[in-house]
Amino acid sequence: SVYLYYSLSRLKALKKEYPQSLEFAEKAVRDANKYGNDLDLGGSYLQLGEYYLQVKEWDKAEDCINAAVKSLEFFTYYRCIAMSKLVNLLELKGDHKVCSEKRNELLHTCQQNQYYFLAEQIRKTQKQIIVKNTLMSKPLSIKVLGDFNITLDGNPITIKRKSSLQLLQLLIVNRQRKIHKDFLLDTLFPEATID
Repeated sequence: SVYLYYSLSRLKALKKEYPQSLEFAEKAVRDANKYGNDLDLGGSYLQLGEYYLQVKEWDKAEDCINAAVKSLEFFTYYRCIAMSKLVNLLELKGDHKVCSEKRNELLHTCQQNQYYFLAEQIRKTQKQIIVKNTLMSKPLSIKVLGDFNITLDGNPITIKRKSSLQLLQLLIVNRQRKIHKDFLLDTLFPEATID
């Protein structure tokens, strides 16, 4: 019954039916605790943690994923999967110091057990998160009322080519509308002729 509840929880989460996903995940944890199967318990806690990640309840997600890591102590591969979820969660929460420690521990375990594909996946995810955090930490501001100006992280951006600036302004003004290429060409290059 644990596997059934676990699977139903995953299915409901995929369908974005979160209340039912929570209900089945809690039943899976309850039954796994009752039968004392650490592998089922770890998987069930991990699924419950996934639910809390989806609904952005970070602390509950962290508790469940930590419980999964603990339950999966003797199932190294599954423990690594749970730890990778924990690393991603810590990154989302902004707990960079603990995240770095856990990531290093996870990578060491992956190398030690020759889970090279999993280690590569973790490194790739880390690079994506770094790029995302870098981009998100620098707010772009475009002011169109009064003087037109663009700033990135408070620093002014200058667009030197007149046609590039006009194109950006046209795209802003016509945001969420389809613009025909003939209109763009005529507006940006009125003196050009088609041979």
